[in-house]
Amino acid sequence: MVWSSEKIIQAKDLLRECPMLAAILIFLSALAVGGFLRMGFAIFVLLAIVGGFALPVIYGVRLGLAPHESILLCLAVFTFLSYASLCILYHLESYTSARGYLKTLRRHSRPVYRLLKGYAGRSGVLGILSLSTFLA
Repeated sequence: MVWSSEKIIQAKDLLRECPMLAAILIFLSALAVGGFLRMGFAIFVLLAIVGGFALPVIYGVRLGLAPHESILLCLAVFTFLSYASLCILYHLESYTSARGYLKTLRRHSRPVYRLLKGYAGRSGVLGILSLSTFLA
């Protein structure tokens, strides 16, 4: 793949407009380096991203954390990643090359959202998503 100067300028503009994207890239690269160096917190965060709640709680107990502390740390990681993802998606909407992909993503998720909203209500959707994340 050849990177043209236009693509590099678009990437720079995206990083300038969305500092959360730069933060998440730094966060993920630090996690990768920390995982290779066997740092406990980096492994904990990677397990939270990959395995939901169960794996990091077990690993947190091994590190000496209480289970409720591990769950709170998992929630902090999930909150940070969710906010970063929403910021990135918001800024990607301004680029014409990504607009088609985002419309397809919305079109595929709209029926599921309407079904959940109809049966559970808006607050129930949050509960269902929380429960499914906990069970993952």
